[in-house]
Amino acid sequence: MESLGHTARVKPLAGEAGDMYHRTAAGEGLMVADNLALLNHLQLGDLVEIPSPTGVLRLPIVGIVEDYSDQSGTFMIDREVYKRYWKDSSCSLFRVYVNPGVSPLDVRQRILDRFGSQSKLFVFTNQDLRNYIIKVTDQWFGMSYAQVFVAIFVAILGIVNTLTVSITDRRRELGVLQAVGALRSQIRHTIWMEAVTVGLVGLMMGLALGAMYLFYILQILRHDVAGLRLAYEFPVKIALMLFPVILGAAFLSALGPAESAVRGSLVEALEYE
Repeated sequence: MESLGHTARVKPLAGEAGDMYHRTAAGEGLMVADNLALLNHLQLGDLVEIPSPTGVLRLPIVGIVEDYSDQSGTFMIDREVYKRYWKDSSCSLFRVYVNPGVSPLDVRQRILDRFGSQSKLFVFTNQDLRNYIIKVTDQWFGMSYAQVFVAIFVAILGIVNTLTVSITDRRRELGVLQAVGALRSQIRHTIWMEAVTVGLVGLMMGLALGAMYLFYILQILRHDVAGLRLAYEFPVKIALMLFPVILGAAFLSALGPAESAVRGSLVEALEYE
């Protein structure tokens, strides 16, 4: 932990950076990931009890840091403390730091050449690991985008259905308007305006409710699920994209019903009940 404090110093969310690494390295305390602290209501100075094969390890929390390497959260203790309590000297992860000017790819290949035949190794450069995490995250968000497109499609069908039923129920009303002198273009424009208004009102309500739902989900994710402090960011680009898509779909949806309303038989429209 003393070495980690010099090479990968993480800004603490609670505690003093220099002191917490030193005390953890000396076996006088431990550090805890922020998400674990949130989920279990842990605070700086709390005494933590961790069962081990040789007894219960009791250490106070000397620092809280942001670490999302595990969804359930992590405790961070010095390796010597771990070996003493768990009687385990094995290691599953190494962090390798290279000197300035040294190619990480060359170091990666040297590691594989020297140790690859002894055990199964996965060696990633920092950039490789970042790219992998971003790829997995994009795949996860890809499912969300698919849900957005399905919701848009359902909304378009809803607009078409609403306009068709509404115009069918008002055939007599539209026939009376034509009988007293309303032009076909006026009837047609009225239906177009109605469709765009339905799309606009639905879009504004959807964005408002969606914004509140997103905030609610982030709070649930933070306090009850994973303890992740994800910042709230309204999807402005998607919202701006939805305006022309929804309003354009609403207008196109009104073309068919509008034509059926103005080109139908006026006599049949007046007789319709």
